[in-house]
Amino acid sequence: MQASTAPNLPSLINTQVVSQFNFITPSIIRKAGTAIASYNPTAAWNLNALYWREKQSGVRPIGLIMNTSPSATSGFGVELPEPINYYNNLVRVGTEYGKRSWAFQAAYIGSFLENHTGVLIWDNPFRLTNETVSNPLSGRMDLYPSNHANYLSFAGATDVSKYLRFMASITPGWLRQNDPFIPYSTNTAIDPAITPGITACGDGTQACTSLAALPVPSLSGAKQTLAMNRLPRCGRKSGDGYRQGEQDARSWLGGYPEAERRRPAGDNYQGQGQDASLRKKPEAGTDKRPRHLHPRLRKKNVTMRALMIQSP
Repeated sequence: MQASTAPNLPSLINTQVVSQFNFITPSIIRKAGTAIASYNPTAAWNLNALYWREKQSGVRPIGLIMNTSPSATSGFGVELPEPINYYNNLVRVGTEYGKRSWAFQAAYIGSFLENHTGVLIWDNPFRLTNETVSNPLSGRMDLYPSNHANYLSFAGATDVSKYLRFMASITPGWLRQNDPFIPYSTNTAIDPAITPGITACGDGTQACTSLAALPVPSLSGAKQTLAMNRLPRCGRKSGDGYRQGEQDARSWLGGYPEAERRRPAGDNYQGQGQDASLRKKPEAGTDKRPRHLHPRLRKKNVTMRALMIQSP
């Protein structure tokens, strides 16, 4: 194909290349397991823990272009089987304590993504020898980075008066990702020692295949979140509520040319949210049941919602 002209490539591929290909069936296999433990030291106190682990393996199609992106007007396009080799882990450890007039909950939630195939490298099917600046012999793509998110969740409620109940929750979070950067390019021709007069990477004289040309070795990405809810309930109707959320993200984004920049701003972070809602205090004499968080009564006395968002 390297010696063929552009008008003849479609016919050459259909008659001599496709007929020799082995067909690849895209598929992803997901296997997951969950372990849950719960213990009640007293009727009003509960301790609980959860561990969930999922493995995803297989391949799926991905289209790539071997040239300056995202505004490439020429180059080589390929469709490849992207390898999938992820492990998702979720850990939750918490406690709940409740009495007739008040209740409290605290928990730690950790979410961890492990990608065991971090880089995809392939050969240029249209080029075998004589690598030049605009004709690379291979390509490379960084896949999803491993990362982790950690949260502390606190929620509570108390009766302020006979008809007024106050509820509040606060959830701070810490998200981290420190995936190593890959070199700017696999093209050995983008090097002043091989192609004189060319402006290369780094200070302009360093080979783009060298890690030394990178300004920093890894992202050192960090993000901190804070979610707070304060909600009074009065009688049978909800009163005014107040919610507040804050995010503080920092990462190193400079020093990469637009055509070669990885996606540090799109890192695969997890997000989490938590909310708590307790029923209002009953009228006197209408409900004689204890209002603690016994497992058989928990669904009637307290509603907890937890949402974990994890990609990919």
